[in-house]
Amino acid sequence: MLEGQPDATTRCALAVLAGAAPRRKKILCLIARYPVRTAKKIEVDPSKPTFTVAEVCALLGFSRWTVIRLFENEPGVLIRRHPEKLHKRGRRVIRIPRAVYLRVRSKMNQPG
Repeated sequence: MLEGQPDATTRCALAVLAGAAPRRKKILCLIARYPVRTAKKIEVDPSKPTFTVAEVCALLGFSRWTVIRLFENEPGVLIRRHPEKLHKRGRRVIRIPRAVYLRVRSKMNQPG
């Protein structure tokens, strides 16, 4: 919070006291009740290589959808989401660090 700026609860109370428009009052009160959660920052080392889905497909010999299913829930995989807009579908960019690729590959090679 910036110095001299009121926090969300104070903004909500000030909006109600100042006679703000009903919609604005509701938005400010919701902001006060449900603060925005920030995602954990992931440290990415640019010297360590990351693979694209297509590169992992070539290495493993699996289809694109199989590789996505294998890696999308693995910890350490970098997924950058581009949300859907008015007339454009949402997209995501998946980067698989070498360490994650090796970990998953070794899990696949274990018997049992």
